Amino acid sequence: MGCRRVQKTMGFDTLSIIAGGYMYIDWSLNSADVSASCVRYIRRGSVGRIGAHTFKSSPYALVVKHLTIGGIGFLLIAIAGFYLANMSMITNEMIETFAIIIALYWLISFAMLACAYQQTRSMQGTRWFQKSSSGRLTAYTWMKFAPIIIMYNAMSLLGQWYFKAFSKGQKYPLTPYAISDSVSVVASPRLTQTGINTHLTDWLRSPENNKPSVCYQIIVVDLAAEISSHVNKVAMTPKDTVSTPVHYLYLPLLDLQPLSDVVLKDYIDLFERIDVLIQSAETEVLIINHKDKIEDGFITLINFHCVMGLSRSIGVQVLYSLYCGTLTLYNYQSWLEQHYPHAHLKDTYLSQSLVEAIANYQSIKYSKTPL
Repeated sequence: MGCRRVQKTMGFDTLSIIAGGYMYIDWSLNSADVSASCVRYIRRGSVGRIGAHTFKSSPYALVVKHLTIGGIGFLLIAIAGFYLANMSMITNEMIETFAIIIALYWLISFAMLACAYQQTRSMQGTRWFQKSSSGRLTAYTWMKFAPIIIMYNAMSLLGQWYFKAFSKGQKYPLTPYAISDSVSVVASPRLTQTGINTHLTDWLRSPENNKPSVCYQIIVVDLAAEISSHVNKVAMTPKDTVSTPVHYLYLPLLDLQPLSDVVLKDYIDLFERIDVLIQSAETEVLIINHKDKIEDGFITLINFHCVMGLSRSIGVQVLYSLYCGTLTLYNYQSWLEQHYPHAHLKDTYLSQSLVEAIANYQSIKYSKTPL
């Protein structure tokens, strides 16, 4: 009788938690309905153009999406634990308690991720997804977001398989693009050590004479907040492949978050830091060689990387090319179709307003430069 009473009590508690989860999902879905109604109201012109632009660019839809995923996962884990507990007559209390803890942990992780999507400055995302100077996610970040980090690591492996499968037919090759005679840029997914060794050999090969170039430095720009960077793997590359300084820069961007949700200053700060590294390296080469110009063969390789190499890395490379003046408002779309036909860059993700802002900033910067 005692065992049955305990089992009924635990079952009642679990069902209460599951019912709470259903209420949570219902609230999330109702919030989505409210937001959809607001969009329709705005489109009718009742709020005006400014209000429509503000609401359209808000990350509200992504917040609701991750709250819903958290609630659904919570329910599935809690229900699975409830049934497993009923199937076991000895360790039912332990199984049920463990399942509830895991379910709550899942829910809290996705709730915190939803909060991170509400940030308007990407640099504030460093307090959510903290990384070491070597590009590794900290233990504290793993404690907060372990389910999400595991999911995105699986997506990273999928992205690497995707490029490996299609690059054999040269359909989607990871080929560096020359910003200038001494600077090349390439966007990629997060790579394994084998992938780094293979791609670096190709990236550091001069297209003119097909011979290895003397590469003075590599700049790895990490745009993936949810996984660790491959910069440490670049540093571990065999010395006969690359024996150059490796610099690491981190701009935490969240998956699917429109690039226009990040303030312009964060992009400009990142690009200016890249410029400083390039200029300091070129100055050092000139001083060491006692010459007044850079010789052929000197290359700064900039590698923008995200999780799968389909949106964030390519989008920021486009912005950097606009910043440098290599691309313009009139040719960047055709350039994308030619060099990155696989890119997932819809107008809602890489907005025309952001492209124009970067291009106009480049024009203003060079117009102020004294002749």
